[in-house]
Amino acid sequence: MVVRVGAALFFLTAGVALAFYTVRPGGVSLTCYLVDREPPQVEIQAPTGPVRGRVTVTVGVSDNCRVGETRVYLDSRPLEAALPQLDIDTAKISDGDHRLTVEAADVSLRHNVARAEAVLKTDNTPPVLSVPANPVSVKQGEARPVEIVSNEPLSRLEFRWGDVTVPVTANLSGLAFPVAAGPTDPPGTRRLEVAAWDQAGNEARLTVEVRIQPGAFPIDYVPVPLGLTSLLDPQVLAQEERYLAGVFSQVTWPPGWGGSFRQPVVGPVSSAFGSRRSYAGGVLSAPHLGVDLAVPAGTPVIAAANGRVVLAEPLKVRGNAVVIDHGLGVYTAYYHLSEVRVRPGQEVRAGDLVGMVGSTGLATGPHLHWELRVFGIPANPLDWVGPNH
Repeated sequence: MVVRVGAALFFLTAGVALAFYTVRPGGVSLTCYLVDREPPQVEIQAPTGPVRGRVTVTVGVSDNCRVGETRVYLDSRPLEAALPQLDIDTAKISDGDHRLTVEAADVSLRHNVARAEAVLKTDNTPPVLSVPANPVSVKQGEARPVEIVSNEPLSRLEFRWGDVTVPVTANLSGLAFPVAAGPTDPPGTRRLEVAAWDQAGNEARLTVEVRIQPGAFPIDYVPVPLGLTSLLDPQVLAQEERYLAGVFSQVTWPPGWGGSFRQPVVGPVSSAFGSRRSYAGGVLSAPHLGVDLAVPAGTPVIAAANGRVVLAEPLKVRGNAVVIDHGLGVYTAYYHLSEVRVRPGQEVRAGDLVGMVGSTGLATGPHLHWELRVFGIPANPLDWVGPNH
């Protein structure tokens, strides 16, 4: 009788255990089911910055025993999802912050629940670009900054002005882009084309009309001593122009020329910008690409604005020369110096000493030839000098 009772008790216990095992979700171990107190691990890998279009979010869910039910919500609304990859079309929701919530429960008796949240910053609207003054008027021989304004921060801009394309990668909401018309550029309308991308990658485009108007330039008759006539050789002039064109063609960032320039020396203008010259009674030459300031030899010459020295060396026609890169295609040049007081690669601030006035190169007397170049185009530097400089 005892044997029969023991056998019956054994089979009853085994049957209950077997039945208990089969009704537990997932068939987890008895220990996990009864004593598990640890909730699942939930991790969301979502973009941290603004996003647009379709976005993939990776969701990781794990548990030391077994995960049971997993639910996904976007702004408290249930979202059908085939984890671990969650595909969200942000074009179907409004721009702004959206809260993504993932809840997971295990299959234990306690039904432990875990939750993780992430914020999606959606932006499917292109930025709005504007120009306070459109169209823009520029005279021959003039350079001026064109202000481009955006209604939101931008991650990238691209400017096309003539044959020059300038990419700018920076976090900004506006930029003053310099445009120039050379003294021989034909009057008419040119276009400044602007493309911009916001932080989510939305693209906007803008075309600015730049109207080039005629300028007025004088004629100068310059006597040249016999010892300098060799410098009038067109080949010598062309070779030096090509050399400097390579210097002026580099576009660097950031711009250091915000605000007005300082005049490098104070003195009368002995030869105006854009003037046509007859050297030693010869035919008229190309326009004068700078402004000559007549001051005594040895007068200190200062930097017009913040920048970096990219050239400090003697040239045949221009004599001892200094060229400063002010960023975003803007350069100033200082020629015919008696002494150079800076070196290539040196950072300078507005007002720093760069050299001394002289008469080296093709010069009939002491003066400073001062130039402004914008993407290689010469313009009158005096137009950029502030009223107190």
